[in-house]
Amino acid sequence: MIGAARIGRGDRLIIWESTHIAHDDAGQLAFWAMPRGAPASKFPMVKAGEREIVFANAAHDYPQKIRYWREGAALKAEISLMDGSKAYQFSYQPMGQ
Repeated sequence: MIGAARIGRGDRLIIWESTHIAHDDAGQLAFWAMPRGAPASKFPMVKAGEREIVFANAAHDYPQKIRYWREGAALKAEISLMDGSKAYQFSYQPMGQ
């Protein structure tokens, strides 16, 4: 699974990143983030359930934890430090049916 993010203000681009979720060399599921084209930071999967998946990397500065979950048709995401502080949430909706 691949993703891309773009955050800006007006016509000014503040940050962009590409991401992907895939199996690593050991066969474990992981999330990789490459903000502004930087080398990939790996976040191994630490929890998975029917409607939720969590990736974490305590050695990373911010975020250290990335959580995705479903609420109806919406996909929710939260980034935070390992203890849940400095949390920031995102909500994604389908674009058409």
